[in-house]
Amino acid sequence: MSAGQKPKILIIGGFTFSHGEAGSNVVIGLGRAIEEAGYCVEYLAEDRGGAAVREDFRRFTCHLAPAGPALQGWRSALVNLSASNHSVINWLGHTLVPGVHAVIVYPGGDFQVAALAKLSRLCLARSWKLAVVVTEWQAYWRLDKLKLSHRVLATVDSEIQRRFQYKKIHHVIVISKFLERYYNNSGCHAILVPPLIDASAEKWNCRPPVNSDKRGVKLVFSGGWWRDRLDLMTEAVLQLKNEGHDVVLEFLGPRLDEIEQDPQLLKQMRKAPNGTFRFHGKVPLEKLFPMTSSADFGVMLRERAKWSNACFPSKVAEFQALGVPMLCNLTSDLETPLRDGENALIVPSVSVAALATTIKRALGLTPTERERLRQHSLQCATKHFDYRNYVDPLGEFIRGI
Repeated sequence: MSAGQKPKILIIGGFTFSHGEAGSNVVIGLGRAIEEAGYCVEYLAEDRGGAAVREDFRRFTCHLAPAGPALQGWRSALVNLSASNHSVINWLGHTLVPGVHAVIVYPGGDFQVAALAKLSRLCLARSWKLAVVVTEWQAYWRLDKLKLSHRVLATVDSEIQRRFQYKKIHHVIVISKFLERYYNNSGCHAILVPPLIDASAEKWNCRPPVNSDKRGVKLVFSGGWWRDRLDLMTEAVLQLKNEGHDVVLEFLGPRLDEIEQDPQLLKQMRKAPNGTFRFHGKVPLEKLFPMTSSADFGVMLRERAKWSNACFPSKVAEFQALGVPMLCNLTSDLETPLRDGENALIVPSVSVAALATTIKRALGLTPTERERLRQHSLQCATKHFDYRNYVDPLGEFIRGI
């Protein structure tokens, strides 16, 4: 490395440069903080369809690994289990990337046990340091939408990675206190970093003007529909609707045909009056934030379990940055950034009655109280999720590798 040249950190994994999924948002925030800590940050991910690189990534050098052939059935399973055709690792093994000091891998859904083992060997051969981002710990029953064989393989793969491989890598960036305690107790070099954003970015400034005559409540749900208790959400909204309350629940991401795979949700959809539930599917990034910011509350309802305590929902950081307070129960570390009556309305238990009661609280808020919730949400985003707060800790972590 020449004098004055910054050490290079290469962030790789199962995220995309074009979509707005949680994985992309997590690694962008990490990259911004590590860059400001004095390192050169570059990214490597699979090229999925040649879509344009989103604005947040354009400040960085982004490498695209050509996707391998699409396989089905046993061929696909064999390739995944052996990592013989893993596009990102194959690209990295055959391409010279000069000046790399360390590789940070965000496994996502594309890095199975064999792929991570192959990456570890490659880093060792090239004298690259290696760290891993750990954002969840899924349970067997949480994968119940998969085929049985896929469910078993995914669970076994997940357990091997989290209980053995990550400990061998030793350097871990974790998203929750649950994971921080687990890996610190295992003797790892761990750092806790929640989902990070740039709170000063112009994209968050899309909140519509406050309407003092506004009545009713618009709730917005975003993300994977299988994680939350949508059965209780839809039942609570239907109950309030039948009582004459003006409540709407909108879905950003999930499609109606996906949700109707669940018999209970299908029953709720069929009973709902027109306009009660609105489905937008996957929304282009340029429309996503304006649509989200038009909500009165972001809604979330999750069972407290190992999987929900291990993760930290990145959408909470984004809702807060848009000035949208949360209406949710507390799992993971949500009790740290969220305060009932300040930037959130906390649902006291996972039940229809508790959720309906909390929505009624929202319906009874005055315009002044709604605006105060909005302002406190913006302050929360700056205090808890802005990447600038983690520049020094992440810089120290990288030096510790």
